[in-house]
Amino acid sequence: MQEVYVGQQGDIEVDPRVVREQARQTVRQLVDAVVELCTNSDDSYRRQKAERGEILITVNRLRGGRWDLLEVQDHAEGMSMNSLLEALKYGTKSSGFAGGLPVRGLWGRGMKETIIAFGEGIVETYCAGRLSGVKVWWDRDADRAKWEIIANAPTNAQNGTTVTVSPETGLGGKCPEFKHLYEQLCAHYALRGIVQSRMITLKVKSAGGRGRYAKASGNKRQLRFNPPIGELALDTHIKDTPFGPVHVKIWQSSEPLIFNRWDPCSLAGLLVKTQDVPLDNSLFGFEDEVGRYFFGGVDCPELADQIRKDVSILTTTRTGIDWRQTKCREFDLVVKRVLEPLVKKKRGELVSVSAPQIADAYKNRLLKMLNLLAQEELETSIDEEGIGLGSSFDKVTKLMIKPAEGFALPNVSRRYSVYLPKGMAGSSTVVEIDTLETCGDVQLDSYEVYLVPHPYVEGLLWGQFSLSGSTLGDNTWVRCRIDSQEDLAYFEVKAAEAKGKKRKKRLGGRGGGFFKDIKPSSDPNPQQRVAYIGGVIIYFTEFPVVREYVIGRRFNATEGKVLFAEMMSEAVCGALAMKRITDGLVPGRPNEDSYATIGRYEAEVNRIRRRCLGLIHRWSETYRVDTEHSDKQ
Repeated sequence: MQEVYVGQQGDIEVDPRVVREQARQTVRQLVDAVVELCTNSDDSYRRQKAERGEILITVNRLRGGRWDLLEVQDHAEGMSMNSLLEALKYGTKSSGFAGGLPVRGLWGRGMKETIIAFGEGIVETYCAGRLSGVKVWWDRDADRAKWEIIANAPTNAQNGTTVTVSPETGLGGKCPEFKHLYEQLCAHYALRGIVQSRMITLKVKSAGGRGRYAKASGNKRQLRFNPPIGELALDTHIKDTPFGPVHVKIWQSSEPLIFNRWDPCSLAGLLVKTQDVPLDNSLFGFEDEVGRYFFGGVDCPELADQIRKDVSILTTTRTGIDWRQTKCREFDLVVKRVLEPLVKKKRGELVSVSAPQIADAYKNRLLKMLNLLAQEELETSIDEEGIGLGSSFDKVTKLMIKPAEGFALPNVSRRYSVYLPKGMAGSSTVVEIDTLETCGDVQLDSYEVYLVPHPYVEGLLWGQFSLSGSTLGDNTWVRCRIDSQEDLAYFEVKAAEAKGKKRKKRLGGRGGGFFKDIKPSSDPNPQQRVAYIGGVIIYFTEFPVVREYVIGRRFNATEGKVLFAEMMSEAVCGALAMKRITDGLVPGRPNEDSYATIGRYEAEVNRIRRRCLGLIHRWSETYRVDTEHSDKQ
C-alpha cells in the first residue's frame, strides 16, 4: 500500500476514455469531420498568409449510404515530425489562436479528435523536404488512443498535409448522396468564408447511386456558397456590449429562409464572428416564421481576446457560443433589441384581415381550449399559493409534485412533474407512482419516474408522468414516493367551461394565453400554409389548395372544415413542441446532434397531435364564417 501523509499533494489524472467521449460528442457525423479537417487546412494557409489555396475532400461512399474513407488534402505549410507529434498531444494549444493568430481552429483539437471519434486515421505531411507520417487509432484492448510513426524520410514533394480517416464498423454513420453532401458543406456557416477564399473541391467515389450530379460532373465539384438575396435592412455600430464594440448588418429576404437552431447549414440567422472567425448562427429568440426573413452578421473584433482569456464563452464541443453564460445572455439581449423592431415591422406586414375570419364566439371557444392544453403542456398552471412554478423553484425543498391540483378534459392526458433537490436523493433516483381513493376510470401512464438533472435549474432533479380519465367527474389522488419521502396531488376530469380554481392568466381570447388570436394573411408568396407567429396562429390564404377551401362557401363545407382543423393542429402541435424543447421540458442527451433534436421534436409533435387533433376536429364541426363576406374576396 502506498504511504500517505497529511499535506500530501498530487495531480488529478484524466482517464483516457474521456478523450474519446469528448471526441465523439464533438465530431458526430461525416460533415463534422470534413469541417474540422478543412478548418485545419485553412488555418495552415492563413499562417502562410496565402490568399488562395487548394483543398481536396475525397469520400468513399458505399452502397446503402455508409462510408469507409475520408481524405482531406492541402498544399499549405505542412508539419515537421516534431510539430506533428506535438499536435497529437491532447490539450495543447496547437492551433495558433491562443497565440493571437486569426485562425478558425480555436482549440487545436480538430485533427486528432476527428480520427479518435471514428477509430483510425493516418496523417502524412510534407515539410522542408521531408515526409512525416503517423498512424493514429483507438486501441480497444488498452482503451486509449495510440500513435505510431509510419514514415520519416526525405522527399521532393510539395509541402502539404493529407489526413485519411477510416471509421470503425458502426461508427461512421451515413454519408449523404453527393448532391446533399455538397449542399450541406456549401451552406455550413463554418465553411462559408473558407470556400470564398480557397478552392475546395468535393469528390465522392460512390459504389452506387445515379444522381444528377453524378452524371453531370462525375461526383466532383468545387464548393461555392451562394448567399441569400435580400435588401439591407440595418447597418449599425454598437459601442457598448459585453463583447466590446460590434458591427451589425441585417438583410431582409423576400421569402422566409431555412432555419433550425441546431442546424449549422441554416440560411436565416445572424452569424456571430470575431476576427473573421465564425462562432455561431442565431436568430436571438426570433426563430418563428417572421424571424426567418432575416440574415446577416454580427462582427465582434474584441471577442477573440476575451475568448483567449476565458474559453467558457464557447461550448467545449465547438457547437457555438454558450448562451447560458451571464455575459453571453447579456449580449443576446443587446442584439435582440436591435433585431426586434425589424421583426415587429415584418410581422405587421404579414398579418392581414382581407380574408374571411371566424366569428369571435367560435374562435374564442377554440382559443380557450387550446390555451388549456398549452397550460398543461407548458406547466403554466397556478398552484394553491398562486405562484407559477417557473418562479418558485427555490421553494422545492423536498419531494414535490406540480401542480398540486390538476384538471383535464375527458380522454385527455394531464401531465404532472416531480421535483427533488439533488442533495436529498439517495442511491436511487426512481420515484414510485400510485393512486389513492380513485373514483371512476383514471389511468396512470407509468408507475415509475426516473429523475434526471433539470436542464436549467442546477441542483434539481426532475421527471414527468401523466394521468387521464374517461368521464366527467373521474378523480383520484396520486402519490409519489422515494425512500422515506412522499407527496400527494389531486386530479379530476372537468369540462373546459367548468368553473374551477381562479387562474392568474386568462385561457384565451383578446391577448391572453399562449395562443392569443387566429388570423388570416393574404401574403402573396407564403412558404407554408399556417404558422405560429408571436402568439398568433396565422393561416395563409394564398398557399396552394388552401385558397380553394378557405375562400367562399366551401369554407363552411366538410372538406373546408377538415382542412382548417388540420392546419390548426399543425400550428398548435409545432408551436407547443418547440416551446417544450427550448424550455427544457423534454430532456435530451448532453451535446446531442441535430438529428436527435429533430427526432425529439417530431416525437413531441406526434404526442401532442394525439391529444388535440380530435378536439379540434369536433370544434371545426360547429364553426361558420361569413360566406357573404368571403365570396367578395
